[in-house]
Amino acid sequence: MQTTQDNIDTSVCTVSQLLEIGLRNSSTDTFLSDWNGKSWDTISYKNFYDTVHEIAYGLLSLNLEPGAKIALFVNNDSRFCLYDTAASIAGFITVPLHLTFNDQSISYVLEHSEATLCIVNDKAQYQRLKELNPKIQYLLTDEEDIEEALSGPGLIKNSQKVALPKITGDSPLTIIYTSGTTGQPKGVLLDHKNLIILNSIVVSDLSDCIKKHDREISFLPLSHIFAKSAIYRWLWHGTSVYFTNPDQIMMHIAMVKPQTFSTVPHLLEKIYLHIANGAENNPQVDPQIYQKAFEFAHVYDSTNAEHQAMYQAFSPIYQAWQNIFGGELSFICSGGAHLRTELCRFLNNVGIIILEGYGMTEAPVLSVNPFRAPKPGTAGKAFSHTKIKIAEDGEILVSGPQIMENYYKDPEATAEVLKNDWLHTGDIGHIDEDGYLYITDRKKNIFKMSTGKFVIPTPLETALRADPFIAHVLVIGEDKRFCSALIFPELSLLPRLAKKFQLDSLNPHEICQRPELRAYYQGQIDKANTQLPKWSQIKQFQIIHEELSPLNGLLTATLKVKRKAVKINYDHIIQEIYKK
Repeated sequence: MQTTQDNIDTSVCTVSQLLEIGLRNSSTDTFLSDWNGKSWDTISYKNFYDTVHEIAYGLLSLNLEPGAKIALFVNNDSRFCLYDTAASIAGFITVPLHLTFNDQSISYVLEHSEATLCIVNDKAQYQRLKELNPKIQYLLTDEEDIEEALSGPGLIKNSQKVALPKITGDSPLTIIYTSGTTGQPKGVLLDHKNLIILNSIVVSDLSDCIKKHDREISFLPLSHIFAKSAIYRWLWHGTSVYFTNPDQIMMHIAMVKPQTFSTVPHLLEKIYLHIANGAENNPQVDPQIYQKAFEFAHVYDSTNAEHQAMYQAFSPIYQAWQNIFGGELSFICSGGAHLRTELCRFLNNVGIIILEGYGMTEAPVLSVNPFRAPKPGTAGKAFSHTKIKIAEDGEILVSGPQIMENYYKDPEATAEVLKNDWLHTGDIGHIDEDGYLYITDRKKNIFKMSTGKFVIPTPLETALRADPFIAHVLVIGEDKRFCSALIFPELSLLPRLAKKFQLDSLNPHEICQRPELRAYYQGQIDKANTQLPKWSQIKQFQIIHEELSPLNGLLTATLKVKRKAVKINYDHIIQEIYKK
């Protein structure tokens, strides 16, 4: 009997091989599209293929050392794909820089990676990075004439065809620096086979839902492994990709009508909130019927005949919700952080299929929920050729072709996580009897109180973040006698909550100081506390009228809270809590 694994072509293991496959499959098709403010600027696959080679020839003419590190501080659009792919087939090692990195992180990565060339888009980016590191050479993708820097258009115009270097699956491909929640970013070294064989696995395992020439919206940072690994799937399938940003994604979804896209939970939370408030935004719909449809979607059981009849009655409303995503959506892939189980179940129930997966920079794309049998609340099942097991202390261990080679220039950190061919992920979880993976927390997040009790904060934080008026929450209590919390309100929605308390004349800072808001959040904490034993319940909390973001160093590029940084930044508030 033939299995899925039998269909996986592990002989394709370099970016160059992948490009040739794409050219055979999709030569004349529209490949990448950028929004110019009025319409889409499109690139066919053949045009992409030719331009990539022209850039590669141009890069080789610069006489960089073989295997030189090329940093990319490039916008999330076709230019990133062009220059990243060109550097890869020219035998160089790309070092993507997160656009949300602060100056300190950029300086560190440029220095630590030993980059000799940095590719940027424009003069503003060039001037910023040149001040941070004037020693390296810069290339501007959008500028024709600028002193002391290379021009992307000029490089392409003057390129001469030369022999490309021989590249194998073991050749280094990229160093991606983690936007981790603690300490300096670490450089994860991945070779060609890590990501290209992984691509073959993903394409094969998800062949029932990912189709050639699908339309796909892309808005996640291409410097992050979640989006960067998708580039290779696009090359394989000739996917028509439309680049957008978080501010314009809903407008562009309506225009493009994608079959699929990848996201982080934050966008789905915002859309869920939009649906929840849909009755007041849509006077044509009876508010009572709308509310019943909304509540029923949370409990719908497709095996219940009575439920099936009710579902049919509500189907026009559910179809309207599907149309928010363009009406032609096959599925959404969610990653980067855990999606609330009830939200995932709700969206699946109304026909918006969410496939939640699991991966990390050190081990891109490890598991995903099967298209035909997704299980909300889980990270799905391991991909083919990937092994996942649980250590005695509950840590998730993984093995497979996608596992990193090492942390660049950090053998000690590498030895800590790579042991006997198993990567120690630092995540805590379990696998159920059907093979679905549950992730419950980060190992380093679990803390010990002065009472000797251990607290797992993530379930409590997740329960509180289910409230739309809470943007972020941090449960603390290490070496303390009780647990407390820092609550960061969703500032954009605060006026709506204030209106309920007749406080809408106040500004957000004043609202956060009002007892009415404190009483509201106390109610949310009381509900969350009921799930926990008394010793781990939140006893005190503080409302903080400030925004966490990657730009202020308090969130990662994928919008996860940097626990250590937040605790340091708000140490004075934590001290006040425990003086009470």
